[in-house]
Amino acid sequence: MTINLDTLRKRAELPNALHGCSSDPCGSVVCQTARDRDELLSRLEQAEQDRVKLRNRLDAMRRQRDGYQNQIRKAEQQVARVRDLLAYLEKLAPGDKHYAESIDRALDGDTRG
Repeated sequence: MTINLDTLRKRAELPNALHGCSSDPCGSVVCQTARDRDELLSRLEQAEQDRVKLRNRLDAMRRQRDGYQNQIRKAEQQVARVRDLLAYLEKLAPGDKHYAESIDRALDGDTRG
């Protein structure tokens, strides 16, 4: 069962959440549970802030990934257009095999001359 932070805060603020208190001779109530509750609430707040920061980082990373995927898609489309044009040029001038092969190697990422 998952309990969200708001539910925990509400439970911590209930009057009966201050159990285990002892009274001193002066009549004031010293309660370790109240201090523990305050510490837990501050830790919960910090955890919630950390969660929000991590969620924002994750969203930013997803946007960055999507941007890279778009760049890859556009590059692949450009390579496909160049290959189509190359195929068309090979039909027009079938005798120049060296030129066509060097373009094919360049499109495949081979940088050797």
